[in-house]
Formats: sequence, structure tokens, C-alpha cells
Amino acid sequence: MDIASLLTPVSQEHPCGADLEYSAEFIHLIQLAQGKAEQQFGDFIMPTQEPDWRQIEKSALALLARSKDLHTIILLIQAWCRQHGLAGYAQGLMLLEQMVARYWETLWPAAVLDGKPDPLMRINALQGLGDGFALAKQVRLCEFARLNGITLTMADVMKCLDGSNTEESPFPGGSIF
Repeated sequence: MDIASLLTPVSQEHPCGADLEYSAEFIHLIQLAQGKAEQQFGDFIMPTQEPDWRQIEKSALALLARSKDLHTIILLIQAWCRQHGLAGYAQGLMLLEQMVARYWETLWPAAVLDGKPDPLMRINALQGLGDGFALAKQVRLCEFARLNGITLTMADVMKCLDGSNTEESPFPGGSIF
């Protein structure tokens, strides 16, 4: 997770590179992030397949070398979160913060459409940060602590703190909270 190299301008003339939203590589990255839905062939059911987070990371890094794009950064944050837990999530947020601080004027998607300010595309890209079915879900599933083979996730901590943990406790002797 080398943030410094990702912050390097693509070129002097175009620090954020070209808009690759309609490129084959970007479309492939979006498809990778969707995983594969459950499929049925007669009586055989092929279960849902998680996205290949290593491949998503590899594709996102390759795209970010050519184009500084919020969609790509959000997908990279998801990949890092899934592979490296809370540390990956934190690194991803630091990358996003630095990209916005350094490249706000030229970051993709553009904030100007037909010569007029139009933040809608950027707002849509950043919605991935709070998407309950993607990044936010992955953060909740991150390992918070592990003791004697028992893993405590952020979701477990949240359930305990808000009192919604009505399931039988996985901890010997009951809940630790």
C-alpha cells in the first residue's frame, strides 16, 4: 500500500491523466467488483462468488497510474479493506484525503460540465464510501480483535454497543460486554 507513488502526477500537463470512465480497463474493473451472482443449471446451484479483491487491487492500481479517478480510488479502498482489514481501510482513506487535497481541481470525474460547476458526478462517486452494501459492509466485517480462536468483528462491537446483540454469545461464559 504505497500511497506516495499513487499521488505522483500522471504528467505535467495533465496531473490527473485522462478520463478513463468509458475505457475497457475501467469497465473491467467495475465488472470485477460485482463478483458473480448465484447461478442455477438444472438442479445444480453455483453459489455467489465474492469479487477477486487482489485482482481488483491490481486493476485499480494500474488505472490510477493513468487516471486519478474517485470511482477507482473507492474500489481500491474496498480491496484494501477486504484484504488488510481496518489498516487497509485507514490507508485507503488517507489516499482519498490526499488525492482530494492535491488534485481537487483536476480529479475525475470532472466537477465542471459544459463550463458550469456540476458536483453530481463526484457526489455519486463518493457515495461508495457510505454504501451499506459495499464498503460500509466490509468495514463492519473487519476483524477488530481475536482471542483464543474467536474473532470479534466491528459488527459484533456495534451490536454490543447498541444493544441489538440478541444472538447467543460465541464467548464461553457469555458476552464479554
